[in-house]
Amino acid sequence: MSLPTLNTANAQKDQIVAGCKEYSKNGNITDNPSRALCVGNVKGVSDGLRNYCRVLRIAHKNGKISDKEFDFHASFFSDVGDVTYADMVESYLDTREKNPNMRNAGKTGTSMFWLTKKWPCKLK
Repeated sequence: MSLPTLNTANAQKDQIVAGCKEYSKNGNITDNPSRALCVGNVKGVSDGLRNYCRVLRIAHKNGKISDKEFDFHASFFSDVGDVTYADMVESYLDTREKNPNMRNAGKTGTSMFWLTKKWPCKLK
C-alpha cells in the first residue's frame, strides 16, 4: 500500500471543490456522488468543530478551564448551530476564492477561516 501523493491530495480537493460548486449551482441537491462528497466533507469538518466547541463549554461550565483558556481554545473551533449546509458550502467556496494562497491547505486546514471566523465557538 502506498501513501497518497501531493498530486492525489490535490486531486481529491479539486473533486470536493467541483462537487461543492455543482451543489451550489444546482439547487443544493445531493443527487450525485460529487455533490454528496462535498456535503459529506463539509458536514464532517463542521460536526467535528462543533463537537469540540461543546466539549470546551462543558469543561468551562465544570470549572476545568478558565475564561482565558476557553477563549484561546475556542478560536480553533466553530458552532454552526442551525446553519444550513448550503450556507456552509458557500462559505467554503467563498473563502477558497478570496484566499488562493490557502488552497493547498485543504478543507480542514481552511476550516479555521470558513467556519470559525463566520460561526465562532462562544460561551452561550
